[in-house]
Amino acid sequence: FLYTDQDKLILTDIDGTITESDIKGHVLPRFGITAEHDKVVELFSKIDTRGYHLIYLTARSFSQDSETKSYLFTMLQNRNGYSLPPGPVLFDPNTFIGSLVSEVVTQNPDVQKTKTILDIWKSFDSASKSGIMDNVVAAYGNKESDVKAYINAGIDPNKIYIVDPEGNL
Repeated sequence: FLYTDQDKLILTDIDGTITESDIKGHVLPRFGITAEHDKVVELFSKIDTRGYHLIYLTARSFSQDSETKSYLFTMLQNRNGYSLPPGPVLFDPNTFIGSLVSEVVTQNPDVQKTKTILDIWKSFDSASKSGIMDNVVAAYGNKESDVKAYINAGIDPNKIYIVDPEGNL
């Protein structure tokens, strides 16, 4: 994916934000069952048609690359006439076990997610930019760790949207 420094980006978490829950998002697709929140594909499809670019962030390990992308860009296509738009999927660079420990044991996935967001911002930062919000116009998540990562990266709290377990913003 190639973006210009004028492109507007939307960041979104995957598990619990796009999927109904962290567990369902990991388990059900292995059986060919989608587990997305009702209307999430429609929401992101409509955001895409307005010219915004989605970047998918996840605490999943890079070792889950193929299955995650297959879920997003194969299984979540043509859902009631809407498809999840293509975009980069940025994973935790740690091993599967390392990512699991970060998410479940130490409960600090926000640390890596913040670093990833700041690395994205470095690609767009220039003298003409006043901050990350010049490019990242909104962020979606479902947990306090998502909010923490977004705020620590400089995203305006008023532009952070949290999806509750029922799929409401």
